[in-house]
Amino acid sequence: TGTLYSWGCGTFPEGGMDGAIPALGLGPDAEDRGGDPQVVSLQGQGAGDEDVHVVYVAGGAYHSPVLLYCAGENQNQQCGNGPANLTQMTLVDLRLDQNEEVTSTNEATAKDPVVEVAGGYCHTLVRTLAGKVLTLGCGDDGQRGDGRLEIDDDVDDEEEEEGGSNNNPRPVVSNLDLPGQKRAVAVAAGANHSIVLGEDGVAYAFGANDLGQCGITSGDVASDVNVHNNADGNDDDDEDEEESTAIALPTPVLLPKGTGKVVQVSAGYAHTTLRTEEGRNFVFGQNSNGQLGIGEKDKNNNEGGRSDGKDLDEPVVEPMEIVVGRL
Repeated sequence: TGTLYSWGCGTFPEGGMDGAIPALGLGPDAEDRGGDPQVVSLQGQGAGDEDVHVVYVAGGAYHSPVLLYCAGENQNQQCGNGPANLTQMTLVDLRLDQNEEVTSTNEATAKDPVVEVAGGYCHTLVRTLAGKVLTLGCGDDGQRGDGRLEIDDDVDDEEEEEGGSNNNPRPVVSNLDLPGQKRAVAVAAGANHSIVLGEDGVAYAFGANDLGQCGITSGDVASDVNVHNNADGNDDDDEDEEESTAIALPTPVLLPKGTGKVVQVSAGYAHTTLRTEEGRNFVFGQNSNGQLGIGEKDKNNNEGGRSDGKDLDEPVVEPMEIVVGRL
């Protein structure tokens, strides 16, 4: 019927109501305590209004994108222009030029409708029918793929004290450019990384890569301008911690020769799964909870099943093939 329902908690339970409005879209009076599924009204949709049918939903950490609508935390404008917190499903303004006038709330995407959305921790990916990808929200780890990182958005402390501001703010909505202007056929968002599947059957990754969730080593990055070491700007990190790298532009994930084209992409909090046209599956990223499915310990607690010889709970920084459905 195209009716939208939501349930559960709209914020992290341990966070309580610490300023993050529930992302359930049930209004300002809704209690964030879990519960049964409830019907969610869309902005401008009254009782008995059946003009809007929901066909695609996604969930971020604190926000819930539903094609052209969004509810939840909006401090980073991951739901587009508007208040910092959206308690109801609100139509997202996807105009690239916010000064452009529109006579209809849907005019910006009327000619190229949205067909897929994906929500990360505080960023959003939007794919249109023509294969264009728009990005919204935070991009300090490169997850918006616009070539900019945290340091680009920061205001110098001395400048800030003098009332200064960033003279080159990141746009609310950005166009994502894949290499060769290729069309996108699928998108996926992890917490702080993004995966876009191109029409060429190549998966392009960008964003946080500290746990290998982009599946890209520094040698595979097209230009060193894409790599941001120690994203917090502090070079005095604990020596035991691995140096983190962020990928700021869409970069191909390299699979073994003869693998075939990628046909499906999926992203978890800090790991990624790719499926090829031949039904082969590749994983990379965080594996602290066995989320990559690369093996397990036997009854004697001996490690087994990991082909690269590393501990099972260590991150996998390059694509590793797994066999699915065999014992």
